[in-house]
Amino acid sequence: RTMLPTELNTEISRLRASLDKLTTGSPERRDVEDLLNALLTRQATGVIAEDVISEVAEKVAEMRGQQIRQPVRFRVVSREDLRSILDGKLNRELPPGYLAGLDYVYKLLGALPEEVDLRRLLLDLLAEQVAGMYDKETKTLYVIRQFDLNRPLARVILSHEIAHALPDQWYDLSKLPLNAPDNDDLAMAAASVVEGDAMATMQDFSRKFLSEREMAQASTHLTIDQEILEKAPYFVRQAVLFP
Repeated sequence: RTMLPTELNTEISRLRASLDKLTTGSPERRDVEDLLNALLTRQATGVIAEDVISEVAEKVAEMRGQQIRQPVRFRVVSREDLRSILDGKLNRELPPGYLAGLDYVYKLLGALPEEVDLRRLLLDLLAEQVAGMYDKETKTLYVIRQFDLNRPLARVILSHEIAHALPDQWYDLSKLPLNAPDNDDLAMAAASVVEGDAMATMQDFSRKFLSEREMAQASTHLTIDQEILEKAPYFVRQAVLFP
């Protein structure tokens, strides 16, 4: 918190050099990468990510009447890293061949063009839409490094993701049937409860802590950078947006 710009640059260079000595995929390397990404965010924006997340978490906890049982763990990652994380989640959470089966059925019904690969489309959609993501498995809030934490929109989106983290600390979201490949309606209903709760918190947070001008700016930014979503087949777009 007290580093001068020159000291920050030196530390970033030191961390980059240390990565070459660490094994790819090791916990130690991930820790260094997380710290490096956090410092790069600070270098680019002047914002300390931990301070912003802690501030928003305290406000959300007060609004919801839910005490923070432990600090919300976070990682600052690149958009490319996030895509890789999402790919891993699909592999873990869905049975082998499930998406390939959906791809076949959607095309059979005419809901998906023959030339579209469903798995790739879903990854592209999620990677485009997500600026922050809470993962109930790792209990980690992922924040995109390219996302400007100075903007009011950042705090709005963080309030949504922290509204996943706090209930997870209290009720354990993994107990909900969010991944029920044999019952799509059940999984969609559970996801809608979780997402609807976070959306309501996000709206309350905006009204309470943002000025009218900031709310207008946030609303504008929420509607940009959605090229992949707008071009996605209607059926897939609605399935992604519904919860």
